[in-house]
Amino acid sequence: PGEKAFGPQGAPQLGLEGGDTVIYLMKVTDSSKPLKEATGTEKEAPEDFPKAEVFTDKAAKITMPDSEAPTELKEATLIEGEGDEVKKGDQLTIHYTGVKWKKGAEGEKFDSSHDRGAPTSFPIGVGRLIPGWDETLVGKKVGSRVELIVPPDKGYGEEGMPNAGIEGDDTLVFVVDILDAQSAPGGEQGG
Repeated sequence: PGEKAFGPQGAPQLGLEGGDTVIYLMKVTDSSKPLKEATGTEKEAPEDFPKAEVFTDKAAKITMPDSEAPTELKEATLIEGEGDEVKKGDQLTIHYTGVKWKKGAEGEKFDSSHDRGAPTSFPIGVGRLIPGWDETLVGKKVGSRVELIVPPDKGYGEEGMPNAGIEGDDTLVFVVDILDAQSAPGGEQGG
């Protein structure tokens, strides 16, 4: 049902309006279970990055530095996972929190898989997501936690995403836990 899928905001980039019921057809090709959270070697974020306080059962708290938002796509690995490398076309399973950059304050959350009570899955690197995700998550390892700073041109562009409260000039910050990556059916990568 819509409230368990994309909620009242829907997913316009997928052609889904708020409340739309979604049907998934899945073929289980690997019985290994996805991770519950990122696991691996902790890394320090660069000094100019937002500070992320991550929880296993609720959205991350992400606090911005007292500076203007960067104008280029930036990424930092907060935990280096030890799993397989994510490849273009993989079905990625993640937990994430997304906030809008708010200088010197806690970011304004617009989405989190934790709020829906389950990780989310989608194909990566094939143009179905914002460019900032496709360009940064391919090549990362399963188990990693990645923080992304996504300027408007690598996010939702000039039109923004009004039903999620995202304006065309909003810079977005995401904390993403990569829980699993499954190869495309038939072993094909990409699309």
